[in-house]
Amino acid sequence: MGKYDLYRGFRKKSLRSKSLLILCLISLITTLVTFKIADDTHSKFYVEQDYIISEIKDELEGENSLTKEENQRIRTMVQVHQNNYPSYQYLALYPKEKNQMKDYQYDSILADLDLYQAQYVYPLNQEVKRGFLADSFYISEAVDAGEWYIVQQYHPTGSYYYEITVVFFSLSLISLILYVGIEIRRYLKIRLRLIRN
Repeated sequence: MGKYDLYRGFRKKSLRSKSLLILCLISLITTLVTFKIADDTHSKFYVEQDYIISEIKDELEGENSLTKEENQRIRTMVQVHQNNYPSYQYLALYPKEKNQMKDYQYDSILADLDLYQAQYVYPLNQEVKRGFLADSFYISEAVDAGEWYIVQQYHPTGSYYYEITVVFFSLSLISLILYVGIEIRRYLKIRLRLIRN
Protein backbone atom coordinates (compact mmCIF):
# COMPACT_ATOMS: atom_id res chain seq x y z
CA MET A 1 0.00 0.00 0.00
CA GLY A 2 2.91 2.38 0.82
CA LYS A 3 4.42 2.01 -2.66
CA TYR A 4 1.09 2.79 -4.26
CA ASP A 5 0.68 5.91 -2.08
CA LEU A 6 4.18 7.07 -2.98
CA TYR A 7 3.41 6.59 -6.69
CA ARG A 8 0.07 8.42 -6.37
CA GLY A 9 1.80 11.27 -4.54
CA PHE A 10 4.41 11.50 -7.28
CA ARG A 11 1.74 11.54 -10.00
CA LYS A 12 -0.05 14.44 -8.29
CA LYS A 13 3.05 16.64 -8.41
CA SER A 14 3.45 19.29 -11.08
CA LEU A 15 5.54 18.59 -14.17
CA ARG A 16 8.20 21.00 -12.89
CA SER A 17 8.47 19.16 -9.54
CA LYS A 18 8.63 15.76 -11.23
CA SER A 19 11.31 16.96 -13.65
CA LEU A 20 13.45 18.44 -10.86
CA LEU A 21 13.17 15.31 -8.74
CA ILE A 22 14.07 13.04 -11.67
CA LEU A 23 16.97 15.35 -12.62
CA CYS A 24 18.21 15.25 -9.02
CA LEU A 25 18.15 11.45 -8.91
CA ILE A 26 19.79 11.01 -12.32
CA SER A 27 22.49 13.56 -11.44
CA LEU A 28 23.14 11.84 -8.13
CA ILE A 29 23.52 8.43 -9.80
CA THR A 30 25.80 9.95 -12.45
CA THR A 31 27.84 11.60 -9.67
CA LEU A 32 28.45 8.24 -8.02
CA VAL A 33 29.44 6.60 -11.30
CA THR A 34 31.83 9.40 -12.33
CA PHE A 35 33.35 9.45 -8.83
CA LYS A 36 34.14 5.74 -9.12
CA ILE A 37 35.68 6.29 -12.57
CA ALA A 38 37.66 9.28 -11.27
CA ASP A 39 38.97 7.33 -8.29
CA ASP A 40 40.10 4.42 -10.47
CA THR A 41 41.73 6.78 -12.99
CA HIS A 42 43.48 8.65 -10.18
CA SER A 43 44.94 5.43 -8.76
CA LYS A 44 46.09 4.14 -12.16
CA PHE A 45 47.62 7.54 -13.01
CA TYR A 46 49.94 7.53 -9.99
CA VAL A 47 50.91 3.87 -10.39
CA GLU A 48 51.85 4.45 -14.03
CA GLN A 49 53.62 7.72 -13.25
CA ASP A 50 55.71 6.11 -10.48
CA TYR A 51 56.63 3.32 -12.89
CA ILE A 52 57.77 5.86 -15.52
CA ILE A 53 59.87 7.80 -12.99
CA SER A 54 61.55 4.62 -11.71
CA GLU A 55 62.27 3.49 -15.29
CA ILE A 56 63.75 6.88 -16.16
CA LYS A 57 65.88 6.84 -12.98
CA ASP A 58 67.24 3.45 -14.07
CA GLU A 59 68.03 4.82 -17.55
CA LEU A 60 69.78 7.88 -16.11
CA GLU A 61 71.86 6.09 -13.49
CA GLY A 62 75.52 7.01 -13.99
CA GLU A 63 74.83 8.69 -17.36
CA ASN A 64 75.78 12.22 -18.39
CA SER A 65 73.75 12.04 -21.59
CA LEU A 66 71.23 9.71 -23.17
CA THR A 67 71.73 7.53 -26.22
CA LYS A 68 69.22 7.77 -29.07
CA GLU A 69 67.61 4.50 -27.97
CA GLU A 70 67.24 5.65 -24.34
CA ASN A 71 65.91 9.01 -25.48
CA GLN A 72 63.35 7.33 -27.76
CA ARG A 73 62.33 4.87 -25.05
CA ILE A 74 61.66 7.70 -22.56
CA ARG A 75 59.84 9.71 -25.23
CA THR A 76 57.59 6.73 -25.99
CA MET A 77 56.83 6.10 -22.29
CA VAL A 78 55.91 9.75 -21.72
CA GLN A 79 53.83 9.91 -24.91
CA VAL A 80 51.87 6.79 -23.97
CA HIS A 81 51.32 8.23 -20.48
CA GLN A 82 50.13 11.51 -21.97
CA ASN A 83 47.81 9.70 -24.40
CA ASN A 84 46.24 7.83 -21.47
CA TYR A 85 46.03 10.94 -19.27
CA PRO A 86 45.70 14.11 -21.39
CA SER A 87 46.14 16.37 -18.36
CA TYR A 88 49.79 15.23 -18.06
CA GLN A 89 51.77 18.18 -19.43
CA TYR A 90 55.46 17.39 -19.78
CA LEU A 91 58.58 15.75 -18.37
CA ALA A 92 61.97 17.48 -18.57
CA LEU A 93 65.48 16.31 -17.66
CA TYR A 94 68.02 18.77 -16.24
CA PRO A 95 71.67 17.74 -15.69
CA LYS A 96 72.75 18.39 -12.10
CA GLU A 97 76.12 19.99 -12.84
CA LYS A 98 74.46 22.81 -14.82
CA ASN A 99 71.62 23.29 -12.34
CA GLN A 100 73.30 22.66 -8.97
CA MET A 101 71.30 24.06 -6.07
CA LYS A 102 70.94 23.54 -2.37
CA ASP A 103 69.27 20.23 -1.58
CA TYR A 104 66.25 21.74 0.13
CA GLN A 105 65.58 24.25 -2.67
CA TYR A 106 65.93 22.39 -5.93
CA ASP A 107 62.33 21.23 -6.05
CA SER A 108 60.53 24.57 -6.02
CA ILE A 109 63.14 26.55 -7.97
CA LEU A 110 63.78 23.98 -10.68
CA ALA A 111 60.09 23.30 -11.21
CA ASP A 112 59.67 26.95 -12.22
CA LEU A 113 62.54 27.06 -14.73
CA ASP A 114 61.88 27.53 -18.42
CA LEU A 115 61.88 24.38 -20.48
CA TYR A 116 64.53 25.64 -22.90
CA GLN A 117 67.09 25.16 -20.08
CA ALA A 118 66.33 21.43 -19.94
CA GLN A 119 68.57 19.08 -21.85
CA TYR A 120 65.63 16.80 -22.73
CA VAL A 121 61.91 17.65 -22.86
CA TYR A 122 59.12 15.18 -23.52
CA PRO A 123 56.98 15.84 -25.54
CA LEU A 124 58.90 18.51 -27.43
CA ASN A 125 56.05 20.95 -28.08
CA GLN A 126 55.01 21.51 -24.44
CA GLU A 127 55.17 24.75 -22.47
CA VAL A 128 55.07 25.36 -18.75
CA LYS A 129 51.58 26.27 -17.57
CA ARG A 130 51.78 29.47 -15.54
CA GLY A 131 49.31 31.75 -13.82
CA PHE A 132 46.51 31.45 -11.29
CA LEU A 133 44.76 28.48 -12.93
CA ALA A 134 47.98 26.58 -13.44
CA ASP A 135 48.98 27.18 -9.81
CA SER A 136 45.54 26.04 -8.69
CA PHE A 137 45.14 22.94 -10.84
CA TYR A 138 48.60 21.75 -11.93
CA ILE A 139 51.51 20.38 -9.93
CA SER A 140 55.08 21.08 -10.99
CA GLU A 141 57.57 18.88 -9.20
CA ALA A 142 61.21 17.95 -9.43
CA VAL A 143 62.65 14.55 -8.52
CA ASP A 144 66.31 13.92 -7.72
CA ALA A 145 67.63 11.16 -10.01
CA GLY A 146 71.36 10.73 -9.47
CA GLU A 147 73.14 13.13 -11.85
CA TRP A 148 69.83 14.52 -13.09
CA TYR A 149 66.68 16.29 -11.98
CA ILE A 150 63.41 15.01 -13.44
CA VAL A 151 60.85 17.82 -13.62
CA GLN A 152 57.25 17.23 -14.56
CA GLN A 153 53.98 19.14 -14.62
CA TYR A 154 50.63 17.39 -14.38
CA HIS A 155 47.08 17.61 -13.13
CA PRO A 156 47.11 15.82 -9.75
CA THR A 157 43.98 13.73 -10.40
CA GLY A 158 45.26 12.29 -13.67
CA SER A 159 42.36 13.72 -15.60
CA TYR A 160 39.33 15.94 -15.29
CA TYR A 161 36.92 13.31 -13.97
CA TYR A 162 36.73 14.82 -10.49
CA GLU A 163 35.66 18.14 -12.00
CA ILE A 164 32.94 16.35 -13.95
CA THR A 165 31.85 14.68 -10.71
CA VAL A 166 31.60 18.07 -8.99
CA VAL A 167 29.49 19.42 -11.88
CA PHE A 168 27.01 16.53 -11.61
CA PHE A 169 26.89 16.81 -7.83
CA SER A 170 26.23 20.56 -8.11
CA LEU A 171 23.46 19.91 -10.62
CA SER A 172 21.94 17.39 -8.23
CA LEU A 173 22.07 19.85 -5.31
CA ILE A 174 20.62 22.72 -7.32
CA SER A 175 17.74 20.61 -8.61
CA LEU A 176 17.08 19.30 -5.07
CA ILE A 177 17.04 22.85 -3.64
CA LEU A 178 14.65 24.01 -6.38
CA TYR A 179 12.43 20.97 -5.80
CA VAL A 180 12.30 21.60 -2.04
CA GLY A 181 11.57 25.29 -2.70
CA ILE A 182 8.65 24.42 -4.96
CA GLU A 183 7.29 21.93 -2.43
CA ILE A 184 7.55 24.42 0.44
CA ARG A 185 5.77 27.03 -1.67
CA ARG A 186 3.03 24.53 -2.53
CA TYR A 187 2.68 23.52 1.11
CA LEU A 188 2.42 27.16 2.23
CA LYS A 189 -0.26 27.87 -0.39
CA ILE A 190 -2.29 24.92 0.88
CA ARG A 191 -1.88 26.05 4.51
CA LEU A 192 -2.93 29.62 3.66
CA ARG A 193 -5.98 28.33 1.80
CA LEU A 194 -6.94 26.19 4.83
CA ILE A 195 -6.46 29.10 7.24
CA ARG A 196 -8.65 31.43 5.13
CA ASN A 197 -11.44 28.86 4.97
